[in-house]
Amino acid sequence: MNAKESPPSWIGLSGCLGGGLLVILLIIVGVGYVRGKAAEKKARVSTEWLTPYLELIREGAAERAWETLTTERYREQFPQEKYSENVRKVRELLGTIEPVTITSLRGGGEIGTGRRYESVVTKWKWLDGVEFFRTFELVDVPGVGFRLDNARLGKFTPNEVPLDPW
Repeated sequence: MNAKESPPSWIGLSGCLGGGLLVILLIIVGVGYVRGKAAEKKARVSTEWLTPYLELIREGAAERAWETLTTERYREQFPQEKYSENVRKVRELLGTIEPVTITSLRGGGEIGTGRRYESVVTKWKWLDGVEFFRTFELVDVPGVGFRLDNARLGKFTPNEVPLDPW
């Protein structure tokens, strides 16, 4: 006996389309959630670390920035005198800091030590027109907020700018 094949059903087609739309909707919601979390973290980094850091540097209070906005590990690695001297050199060389913006933010870690940090890439602009990137590794210290644990300059930095610490 020959079984008759049934013609294509609109119900099956609409189910496929509905499933596809559901997947697209879930992707949109997921991307929105991730972007929202990234924006929250960027705001926290700016509020808890970058803005206070820049205010202290502009005020000429590098010692306070070193004492209050760095981790113990950073302070052991970079003495306060060297840090303050380099901040002074940078300010003398480049003058007034214009806006510093966060260009990217991503989590990172070290396999051997288990150290977790946020890698924060910032773009620095100075009144004399010099621009360069600086990457900060910030540790989220419970009950305190983000603190500087390591830093490095970008590739296209004027030669006169001290490498680290500052």
